[in-house]
Amino acid sequence: MRKKIEESYRMKTLSEEFKFLVDEYDFELIEKKDEFWFLKLVFKNPTVGVIISDERREQYVDVDICRLVNGKLIDNTAQALKTDKPLNCISLNSIIKFTNPDDSIMPAHYYDESSGFFAPGGDSRYYRLIAEKLGKYALSFLLGDLSGFEELAIKVKKFYQKNIDDHEGNQP
Repeated sequence: MRKKIEESYRMKTLSEEFKFLVDEYDFELIEKKDEFWFLKLVFKNPTVGVIISDERREQYVDVDICRLVNGKLIDNTAQALKTDKPLNCISLNSIIKFTNPDDSIMPAHYYDESSGFFAPGGDSRYYRLIAEKLGKYALSFLLGDLSGFEELAIKVKKFYQKNIDDHEGNQP
């Protein structure tokens, strides 16, 4: 008989900080992945999906906002950035880059000690910062208004394609 693995403290903390998606925006939690170096939450409502990935080694949390395709969450970012296919997902940091670049999300270790990210409860503070930025910069998307999504997706693709030769090709 398989033993149920207890959810990690970090997963409980991540889930708690992003629970507002369920409580305030009628999202449903559809996937949860809890591994030693990687955490993932996937939320979906009738028009939008949100993918939250915590890369522990990188000390970075990535949030992708995805328009649904026929009701399905299809993350085609890697393929779409290199082809003419439409981009279905945009990272929160890309949204911030094109609206207020000075407020970009950085890996936790880029912040100074006053952030509190390295003290007890630091994970919660870092997750809360990102959750607040999600609510601030992607509010219209969370509410199901995708009217600005295509224009932003085109900007992200142009930025990526312009910079692919100069860098490793990371999404902005």
